[in-house]
Amino acid sequence: MSQSIAAPPAPPALRLRTKLVGGYRVPILKKPYTKILKAIGRSTKRLDMRGWHDGKLFTPLTIEDFCGTVHCAAGWVTHLCGKQGFDLEMSLSGNTGDAARMILRASSELPIPAFCNTNARALAELRRLAAMEAEA
Repeated sequence: MSQSIAAPPAPPALRLRTKLVGGYRVPILKKPYTKILKAIGRSTKRLDMRGWHDGKLFTPLTIEDFCGTVHCAAGWVTHLCGKQGFDLEMSLSGNTGDAARMILRASSELPIPAFCNTNARALAELRRLAAMEAEA
């Protein structure tokens, strides 16, 4: 018997506007790169580009993987959208990269960073994009 995965309800602050894209409700995350950097904080230990959530790449996701401790850049995009990000990711068969790209396209006109990168390169790219958000 398979058990369905249900995300906990997002706090009111995480109820984001959405945009309908290809039949999917895509949450809009304002200044996503700035928010990712803030979530990562000064310690880069919260960024791990080896897997989507907590280092998991090709394993089935559970809500526990959405705990907010360690994610790659794409994982942080979906995580920062709360339940809406989790639901989008699950509606795309758990494809974090596709969900993150959809959210970033709906949220910003800035380029989407490469999700296959080293931690150092990903962090540099996130900083560059956050600086561009600050200038806009």
